Amino acid sequence: MVAGFDPKVARGMEPQLAKLDELLELIGDAPEDAECPSAQEHLQAARTYLLGAMPLEYELSLEMAEEAIAAIAQRDVRLKAERLLHEIRKAQPVPMM
Repeated sequence: MVAGFDPKVARGMEPQLAKLDELLELIGDAPEDAECPSAQEHLQAARTYLLGAMPLEYELSLEMAEEAIAAIAQRDVRLKAERLLHEIRKAQPVPMM
């Protein structure tokens, strides 16, 4: 086991982690946009906070990512990113202890 990483807890977060990874890939593959790097940074932080069991920091990072995503110029990327972010927020981690 990696220090600070409990696989039983992480399994309960798999849906959120998968959606975060999908959203990071979407934003990473998007054509150049001034807001994409900011959104990526906040989403990476949210992923770290989710794994680190830091819910307040996780939620703050998602809020900051939401603001950056709302400013993405490409409508199709922005709408898909907003949908994925909504799905991430709707999902609740369920520790598998």
